[in-house]
Amino acid sequence: MSRAVEKFPFWTNWNRNLTFRPEQLARPDSLEALSRIIVGAAGEGRTVRPVGSGISYTPLVQTDHLMLSLDAFSGVERVDAAAGTAVVGAGTRLGTLARELARHGLALANLGDIDRQTVAGAVATGTHGTGITIGSLSSQIVAMTIVDGTGCVRQLDADRAPELLRVARVGLGALGVITSITLKVQPAQPLLVEREGTTLAKLLRDLDTLVRANRNFEFFWFPRHGLAYSKKMNEVPGRRPAGGVLQRAKRFANDILVENALIWVACECVRRWPGSRQRLLDVGGHLVPNETMVLEPHRAYATPRLVRHYEVEYAIPYGRASEALGLLDETLARHPVKTMFPVEVRFTAAEDIPLSMSQGRDVVYIAVHAYRREDYRELFDLCEDLFLRLDGRPHWGKLHSLQSGELRRRYPCWDEFQAARAALDPAGVFENGYLRRVLGPRPAPAPA
Repeated sequence: MSRAVEKFPFWTNWNRNLTFRPEQLARPDSLEALSRIIVGAAGEGRTVRPVGSGISYTPLVQTDHLMLSLDAFSGVERVDAAAGTAVVGAGTRLGTLARELARHGLALANLGDIDRQTVAGAVATGTHGTGITIGSLSSQIVAMTIVDGTGCVRQLDADRAPELLRVARVGLGALGVITSITLKVQPAQPLLVEREGTTLAKLLRDLDTLVRANRNFEFFWFPRHGLAYSKKMNEVPGRRPAGGVLQRAKRFANDILVENALIWVACECVRRWPGSRQRLLDVGGHLVPNETMVLEPHRAYATPRLVRHYEVEYAIPYGRASEALGLLDETLARHPVKTMFPVEVRFTAAEDIPLSMSQGRDVVYIAVHAYRREDYRELFDLCEDLFLRLDGRPHWGKLHSLQSGELRRRYPCWDEFQAARAALDPAGVFENGYLRRVLGPRPAPAPA
């Protein structure tokens, strides 16, 4: 049986830029209980939104009615090393999944730089890592189980509803409630991780070589200064991962002290004394880590992100990567940038998923950040205007200003998604204000 539907005081996301109060919070513990909740809500004209770990900056989960927790649908249900697949509960955190796969000698093909999201939330928004030959987590989906807006349990795989599976791989929670996902997995290979301090000018000079010569490549750059640092990762079969007290201390020093504590101190200093930014970055150039270590995959990708911040991120055609970064550098050189957060730059492969940000093309992801206690709007508007001129698509879970009409022009397979939306949620049980903004009015179901 499902735990009782309960009153809920309020909900807020990780960054605390979103707070709302749903009427009720439901915690179904079975497919049958979940189906009953959805059928009941549809009959009463109420809406339902599933909630994950609240990492997104957009009001994707906001509802005035019923919020769903999928905590009961957590854990790795089955691992098939021979087939290279793992069946995972939708509420499983990515970090938990990566550690459990490691126990079986397996790994995901890629992960992003944080691993606190639920699996369902991550695929719903197209969460990605970096690597020009590797797609997002959604591209690794083999099958999924969802409960649609009529309460029907649907199994989506290559044999049953393959076209719906293709669409639902990035679904924004608009097509149904995901309860389990089957993902491709692979033998875990140690990764050689190289971090290096550099400059934006050097990175742009060798950008295509760096992107294509490394399995995973990303970099961070501080606008109006030039300071940057890169992270390269490559598989090194047979190498022994780093261990011991010294290695753990080095990781703690970089991940917690440099990338969190010092960033927070610097953000607070610049907030109080804006003129200190240049001097702080001059000093920071001596603190950027230059290190090489071999790590297990589940320890290599993610880094703790403890300092709350705002973020806008766009996927731009990879062929325009150098142009985009050069123009962004010129644009921000004319703007009084105050943020101490770096711009993050990553790369992923093209995907055949209608609402994937990399649908039909390799992309460069450019993410601009601002400290939570500073006004980000002028900076983000400036960046977004540039990204849109470069044929960019906004990340579904990050801040952006686009509405459905503009988004439709940027996604060639938009109508395929809308057809699936009409078929799977005919009464609009999963709608909210944000989905109406970015997807537009719910289309009418096709005639029977």
